[in-house]
Amino acid sequence: MRMEVEISRYLMIRTEVVDESREPTRKFERNFRLLGRVYLNGISIGYEDGVLTVTVPRSITRDFYIDLADVFENLEVLARAS
Repeated sequence: MRMEVEISRYLMIRTEVVDESREPTRKFERNFRLLGRVYLNGISIGYEDGVLTVTVPRSITRDFYIDLADVFENLEVLARAS
């Protein structure tokens, strides 16, 4: 079983069962659109007793505050605009 994430938008699950006693090879492919922000490295897939379980954790976004006084004190000019 193989799982791929394409351009952070689609989760693709592909399987191929090769059974030499049966013709043809059985294949399964399914695409799921990922809505919102997800933690790509946390995606997991499992298959047990004929049940496929896919876990797609959401990416946690946090609010933060930047004090502009701190930014201007530490700001350096890296390149002058022409």
